[in-house]
Amino acid sequence: MSTTSNQAHPVLYIDGQEYNRQAFSLSFQEQFPLLVAKTTEEALEIIAKTPISVAIVDDCPQEPTAQSLLQTLREKRPETIRVLLTTSANLSPILKAVNSGLVSRYILKPWKLEELTPILRWSLEAHQLGLKDDAVQSRLLETERLVTLGSIGAGVLHDLKNPLAYLSYNCERISQLATAGPALGTLLVNHGESVSPRERSLLHSLSEELTQIGEDMTAGCEVLQDLTSNLAAFSKPVSETTSAPSLSPLPIIRYAVSVTRGSALLSRCKVQYTGPSTLPTIKIGRTQLTQILVNLLDNAVWAAATTTEARGTVTLSASVVPNSMETEEHLPTPSLRFIVEDNGPGIPEEILNQLGTAFFTTRSKGTGLGLYQCKRLIAEVDGTFHIESLQERGTRVSFTLPLDQPGQKPCAPPDTLN
Repeated sequence: MSTTSNQAHPVLYIDGQEYNRQAFSLSFQEQFPLLVAKTTEEALEIIAKTPISVAIVDDCPQEPTAQSLLQTLREKRPETIRVLLTTSANLSPILKAVNSGLVSRYILKPWKLEELTPILRWSLEAHQLGLKDDAVQSRLLETERLVTLGSIGAGVLHDLKNPLAYLSYNCERISQLATAGPALGTLLVNHGESVSPRERSLLHSLSEELTQIGEDMTAGCEVLQDLTSNLAAFSKPVSETTSAPSLSPLPIIRYAVSVTRGSALLSRCKVQYTGPSTLPTIKIGRTQLTQILVNLLDNAVWAAATTTEARGTVTLSASVVPNSMETEEHLPTPSLRFIVEDNGPGIPEEILNQLGTAFFTTRSKGTGLGLYQCKRLIAEVDGTFHIESLQERGTRVSFTLPLDQPGQKPCAPPDTLN
């Protein structure tokens, strides 16, 4: 056992199963200073008397107090590194504990010696670092939480591959069937009286909307496939993988507006694009721009739903910004500026300053990663990101992305996609 381990505060292992406590003690008592507890009450007694470096808490159905114990640990021993021991089938408490900052790591049961040993060593090092500089420890734990959430996401997305492939096939089939839309419309004109008014109305909608529905569903499947394929590159800047691809943004704009329109209708909001009907190509991937726009539009719809006005409105616009020193951003290259505006109640200044920070959210079911992701993706292609908000006036989010062909300008007047 190293000198560092000898000087470290004990590792506390909480598990209701005697066999598990014995196995843990036999496996690690020669490497680390250990304490074990059978129940939450025993653990709390130990915590009250002894500084703890690492706490490993079993999320046992027969002892449903793991969350409260972790909460108590965070309040009374914030420097202690907290780890959740759970089953792979019990994903909900893992996500809740990691996302809320109750734990920095999780371990799946039954644990394996070769996996748990490096986790304990890392936890002890992180704890000792926190005793010297709690700010450095906080940054380290935040990074670890992102990695942990990424590993959870990777497992979930892996399981989505087969149903996603099936969904993609059916989307292609819908697109094929949609080619019969004009023929269906003709049949309704000539023989519509043979069906009821309600059926005639549904068939009419089918003939007009099926093509667009198929295109939107296919685009959505392509985005999901890209996300699952590119998950390994989550933490890698573009410069470390490949250069940013060239993209025509208008199809993505139309898709993002279409995707968020459903939730907007439920919230009695209107989502629209106002800008040129032709836009220059920009340096970003299709999936990345989709993530940015859908996240920002979804946030704007959520805000606009609580407006004091008669109806919530969300507007997405786009315009070219030259590389002039007169511009506010002092952009080094010509860029395309996107603006998402809502007429919601606005954001208080103390909250506005924290938006875009990982895990910070004002939504009860939010993760705090949406804006964080937007800022990360924009920064990877050397874009800019700004948020402005006025109480009772609404919020304006703007970001720029570099043009693929410097100097290119829109060649058509503005129009509106409603």
